[in-house]
Amino acid sequence: MPEMRRAWSGLEKASWVAWVLLLLTLPITSFPHFPAFLRLGDTLVRPLGLYPLGLLLLIDVAPAILLGWKPGRLFSPAIAFAVVASLLTVLNLLEPSLPFRGQEPVGRALRAGATLLVGFGFLLATLRMTRTKERLLASVHWLLAGMGIATVWGLAQGSRIFFGWPYYSHLNPIQRLISIRDLYLGRISGLTYEPSWFADQLLGLALPFLIAAPLTGYRLFTKRWPGRVIEWAFLGGALLALLLTYSRGGLVTLGVAVAVGGMILAAERWGGMARWLRAGNGGGGSAPGRWARILGRVAIFLGVVVGLILVIGWFGSRNPYFALLWTQFRLLRDPTAYLLLVGAGTRLALLAASWSLFLQHPWIGVGLGQSGFQLLDHLPGYAYNRIEEITFLVAPGSNLLPNPKNLWVRLLAETGIVGTLLFVVFVLMVLVAALALMRKRDAWARYLGTAGMMSWLAVVVQGFSLDSFALPTMWVSFGIVGSAAVLLLEGRQWAAEQSQSPPPPSRR
Repeated sequence: MPEMRRAWSGLEKASWVAWVLLLLTLPITSFPHFPAFLRLGDTLVRPLGLYPLGLLLLIDVAPAILLGWKPGRLFSPAIAFAVVASLLTVLNLLEPSLPFRGQEPVGRALRAGATLLVGFGFLLATLRMTRTKERLLASVHWLLAGMGIATVWGLAQGSRIFFGWPYYSHLNPIQRLISIRDLYLGRISGLTYEPSWFADQLLGLALPFLIAAPLTGYRLFTKRWPGRVIEWAFLGGALLALLLTYSRGGLVTLGVAVAVGGMILAAERWGGMARWLRAGNGGGGSAPGRWARILGRVAIFLGVVVGLILVIGWFGSRNPYFALLWTQFRLLRDPTAYLLLVGAGTRLALLAASWSLFLQHPWIGVGLGQSGFQLLDHLPGYAYNRIEEITFLVAPGSNLLPNPKNLWVRLLAETGIVGTLLFVVFVLMVLVAALALMRKRDAWARYLGTAGMMSWLAVVVQGFSLDSFALPTMWVSFGIVGSAAVLLLEGRQWAAEQSQSPPPPSRR
């Protein structure tokens, strides 16, 4: 049936093109141009990738599921969470909250469900389009290409901060074509709505795959020196862009990821590190000589750590608001006062309110999208003390509906212990898969496992300052780890599928 084969090959090529477009546009998360019938209204999360994602689901993912394709074990707890969360939401809507500030409980539930469906769409598409080794590695390259574009755009914004170049009047009209918000004057936001979203992308999608390459000896581009120069330049640019976001959550996430990731990598690679400390290939020699080499290597390590701290301190000192993180250390004996002074009061107050709401409904929560109707009733007393954003929320004429600004406490408040446990199982399965990949002998498996572990840490920590299911960072990074696990850990044969698939673009 040559006609059917040609048609199938055409759909395969179209789906791959849609997937590449999705990866390239992944950093654009507040795209202003969507059809009016979607009724996005004041929705801030508007991924441009929804366009290629919709095409991909229609021509590839949905038909594949109907024909028996299975996305792997990772998807099972995610589906279980979605089903249970939906049932709990319906159960809570039997006695809904009163309408508040023009918002209806059913409407908010549908909106929350839609964001969850978007996230699941990204996860399914990633699992489907990375089902072979070649497609998986090619996808990482295209993902980094998209993040590379975002990084260059972010550094162009940052040039104004350091050099005072009058680029704002020229860059901002371009930014408004892809985002619903103007550029920041003293921070960079890349292709996203705000700097913290850009920091989330850098920490979850770019830096893990860039840092994992030298750690595992995997070459992203070519083994020749131009490829290595590109890798290190990209890594340096991404780190610089992260600093220029002046995202406090991003800095904390970077610190936690480096500390925890370093301990895990040390445990995994302890033999090699011990040999390195013992002077590695140098070996032998007199005892004083060996100790001198060991102390020299320890000095190199400490020098790198101190250098990073000094660079971060220098960059941070250029932004007085960001520098409050360390200039107010004297208040650390009173954590609440410290967080209020450094500008984290809004998140702290909403976290406390969400936790109080969870304690009132510990098992089944209040339903997806329903926490905003009750959060103002649970705000702590200090929330009303000179926290500008809270003042706007509680003002009688305000039309804002509060949200937890914290994924983990939002899960507790809206889905209770039952729903949260299912989501935690899904998240922990990703970590287990990443750690298992790190133990494989295949260089690319170790690379993806190391990148997946660092991305997992970033997603978990960033979840304490972001709460949207529609942001694609978590779903795409988890999907890549899930696909690698299917290929290597579950022992699936992908050669048969490979013979039916068009070859992915050659590696850059």
